[in-house]
Amino acid sequence: MMTELSEELKQMLLRKEYAEVEEICSSALDSSEPDSVRLEYYIRAVLANKQWRKAIYAWEKLCTHNVEESLSIGLLRAFICAPDAVTDMSLFSHLFEHEDFSFILVELMLFNRPHFTGVVKPILADKLYGFINTNPLTKNLCPSVAILGIEALKDEVKSFLSQNIMLYSFEEICTFHDAIKKFYGYDVLYECLDIERLHSSENVFTFLILNEIQQQKLTTAQALFLLQKINQDLKKSDATLPPSKDIFLFDKAKAASFFIVNKHLAEFNYNKNCMRNAMPSKKTKPRVALCISGQLRGYQQAFETLKNTIIKDLSPDVFVHTWRNIGGYREPILSHAQRVFPSAFSEAYKNILMTCDMSIMQRKYPTLFAKLNDPTQATTDELRLFFGTEHVVVEDDTQAQFASFNNFQKMYYKIHACHELATNFANYDYIIRIRPDKPLAYAAPVDWDKVFYDADRDTAYLDDVLRLHPTVKMVVGDQFALTNAETMRIYASSWQTAAWFKEQNLPGGLPLLPHNAIAYRLLMAGKTTKTIKNLKFPPLTNLVLPAHDILKCLEIDAAQRMDADDLCLISAARSDLLAEM
Repeated sequence: MMTELSEELKQMLLRKEYAEVEEICSSALDSSEPDSVRLEYYIRAVLANKQWRKAIYAWEKLCTHNVEESLSIGLLRAFICAPDAVTDMSLFSHLFEHEDFSFILVELMLFNRPHFTGVVKPILADKLYGFINTNPLTKNLCPSVAILGIEALKDEVKSFLSQNIMLYSFEEICTFHDAIKKFYGYDVLYECLDIERLHSSENVFTFLILNEIQQQKLTTAQALFLLQKINQDLKKSDATLPPSKDIFLFDKAKAASFFIVNKHLAEFNYNKNCMRNAMPSKKTKPRVALCISGQLRGYQQAFETLKNTIIKDLSPDVFVHTWRNIGGYREPILSHAQRVFPSAFSEAYKNILMTCDMSIMQRKYPTLFAKLNDPTQATTDELRLFFGTEHVVVEDDTQAQFASFNNFQKMYYKIHACHELATNFANYDYIIRIRPDKPLAYAAPVDWDKVFYDADRDTAYLDDVLRLHPTVKMVVGDQFALTNAETMRIYASSWQTAAWFKEQNLPGGLPLLPHNAIAYRLLMAGKTTKTIKNLKFPPLTNLVLPAHDILKCLEIDAAQRMDADDLCLISAARSDLLAEM
């Protein structure tokens, strides 16, 4: 009976029938008998509706029962989206050795760093330190020690990692790589990976990726040793491969490792035969294309910075491929409020939001939230005039052909479409790709001859180099790129090749993820990622709602009420209005 109920509630959540699920399950709140199924789905439903206080109350009720470990982990993950829902973190100390616990700690930290640092970290660090004093250090405990920053266990964790680093999968290392690097101040994991002790293709792949991040050159002997190691591992597993599969593409770790090692071997031959270290004499001025793709949002302010930097220096042909909807303001959740509202109002708004649910704010201030959702649209003629180019394509993302696209698909599609727009017009030596709202600045003059020289030698200049990310795994910056035409063709190919990557069991295929798909394509093509010396990237241009618009909306929404929240918000908006004058 409970299985049928659980399945029915699950389907209702998928249909976003949150209020109905809440009503069906609310009886469990007052029941003296444990009903973990109804409490679980009640929590999931009210969290989906951003009703934090109801979720906290139900969670505390659920914790009075003996709950399965897997359910505790699942619901703890569901609470990650709540601003500060879970305050008594000691409730989760029995989950320390669960394989997903360190991953959830990272998610909590990424989503709400102030709450993690001020509440979660000190409580759990104390509990975990006490736990390890009476229990041996294990594979699952080590990452949590680093994430929680328990200084007293530093030496013990390093010793464990040096002996047992081969036990961790590449995805596990992605999860805690940044935390451990910050904990020790350098890349301890890379130091622990002894090339002589690598015993699987996944170990080899992990070593090679960390080596790429460190931008270390393999010696010829190292490269040949690793190639032999991969071949040996292939022979061991060859019998398990479907006969129709190409063994070089069947396993992602083996496939990517082949590409990386061969890149180093090819470089040795290039250096030997071509005297690569000598800088060539300056050639004629190269032909450059500037591809601006994606949603416009804060494009006007950002483009002014482009005119004073790369456009002034390189005189590129400009191509724009964008959406008709300019893109409005971000949803003003707790972590985004400062990006949407001016400073005084943002602080007042966040303080009030901490005491109630988003749905309550939306009901109290409908005019304000309607203003945030008011779409602004661009036309082709307006953008041609603004960007000073005839090469502008504006599409409507509400049309049927784009209706199913998520934001990541839209980004990759626009990168591909803008690249095609430029390459169909002319042959370019170098191509730049940038988001419309990405500002640039110089710390000092840029040596463009050096940039172009490296671009012709398998280098892609990005806004962020190859690194590991806890949730997306291997990533690079995807907001700016400059490289030669051949490498840009690879950079822009994610949209066209995602299905093929998935068919070949290669990472970076469907579903397309931000930063990740480009990282794998560049890596497998043997490209090195760098940042341009002296080129800086200020924060993305955010659309901030002007104080006078906020004040007008509040005067309408609060006209018949004027409670303490209204007065606080109006006062803050007036302070911002004075600051704007």
